[in-house]
Amino acid sequence: MTRGASQAFDEAALLALRMPGQPTVPIGPVWLTEVARDFTALGGVAVLTLLTVLVTVHLLLRRLWLSAVLVAAAAISGTIISNFLKDVFERPRPVLTAIAEYGVGSFPSGHSTASAVVYLTLGILMAKSADRAQMKFFYVLVAVLLTGLVGLSRLYLGVHYPTDVAAGWSIGIAWALICALIASAVEKRLTKARRFACCVLP
Repeated sequence: MTRGASQAFDEAALLALRMPGQPTVPIGPVWLTEVARDFTALGGVAVLTLLTVLVTVHLLLRRLWLSAVLVAAAAISGTIISNFLKDVFERPRPVLTAIAEYGVGSFPSGHSTASAVVYLTLGILMAKSADRAQMKFFYVLVAVLLTGLVGLSRLYLGVHYPTDVAAGWSIGIAWALICALIASAVEKRLTKARRFACCVLP
């Protein structure tokens, strides 16, 4: 991407989603554009911030301290990583195909990164607490579906290149898994410490 090798593919992919000769008009019925805007909002700052705060408060009220820290830390750190990479690469947004105006910095897609981090973190937490394998699969599937819809909507609206979305997905998935692994390791250490304390203390 930094050498421009993907630019031709990126532009061709976006134009394939546009009416011939009308790069600002997406293919498909008019209502599909509104649906795409609704899906893209699921990865927006307002929705993800509200969701993260509500889930974190819910976990705190249930005294699930580690899970609350995991959700909040994953969301905040994921956003920091995404913004940092945007500043590093400084890739301009698509110009001809965009039908919605968004902030500067195209690589990686912030919506794709943030949605992957938040939804997958929540999916992993819910899957971990589920008893049945079917429910575990369902929670992870929903998280993947929401993440996918957000990224695809960014392409359909023409505000990101395919490589932006792919990078956002990759970073978000990796970071969600890393945060989950760290939380799992901390939980095991705390469990061992509590067991040791119970054995030692009268």
